[in-house]
Amino acid sequence: MPQTGMDWWVIAGVLVAVFGVWIAWRQYRAAKPKTENTILGGNRNRQSGGDGDTVNTIRHGDDNDQSG
Repeated sequence: MPQTGMDWWVIAGVLVAVFGVWIAWRQYRAAKPKTENTILGGNRNRQSGGDGDTVNTIRHGDDNDQSG
């Protein structure tokens, strides 16, 4: 059992640190955003995606640049 006020501060600090690690872990494991790009009848267009999944679709287009 904690005896002094300093012991309580150490316990509180450990609990805050554990809570911070838990929040960071949840954000790291969170789903990445999905990007969908669609070109209908376009020419010389550029499509690019973000960190998550990317779906690039071109229908009836010429000279288009895609990246994911």
